[in-house]
Amino acid sequence: MAEITPRLSIGQVAERAGLSVHALRFYENEDLFLTPVRRGVGGRRVYGEDDAAWLTVCIILRASDMPVPVRRPRQGRGGQRGGAARADA
Repeated sequence: MAEITPRLSIGQVAERAGLSVHALRFYENEDLFLTPVRRGVGGRRVYGEDDAAWLTVCIILRASDMPVPVRRPRQGRGGQRGGAARADA
């Protein structure tokens, strides 16, 4: 039997993480999520608990002043956005 993953809206995730909806869109555009953000009915963003947990990690890294390119989880994977991170970025 398949496990049911809770579907959270962008507003629910933003509130839970203490971020703005705009910040979540920025994180998505910068490839900071572990997997591509899923889309539901009408193309609306749909998040799972794994996405919300990853945002907690991103917030901790941001608080440590870690640059955005270093925080990208998919860096260095054969031409995907994010490429190799520079330590001085």
